[in-house]
Amino acid sequence: MRSLQPIPQCIDWDHVSVNFINLVDSADLIISKGMANFETLYPSRITVPSFYLFKVKCEPVQNYIKAPVNSFMALWKDAK
Repeated sequence: MRSLQPIPQCIDWDHVSVNFINLVDSADLIISKGMANFETLYPSRITVPSFYLFKVKCEPVQNYIKAPVNSFMALWKDAK
């Protein structure tokens, strides 16, 4: 897998509640819509499969996933 540069995250995963982590980990699948949700969830330690739908709107995300700005993305991430 190619080396990915970090992108900004909106959730500080080291400081979320245990209840929140348990809720996320108990999901069968996470469906994420929007670039902010992609930025928050994709690089996280989520252990369940996740599917991301978003439009690339900025250069950091463009560089992270190697897709043109203004392109529409559908990405799958396997469970860890």
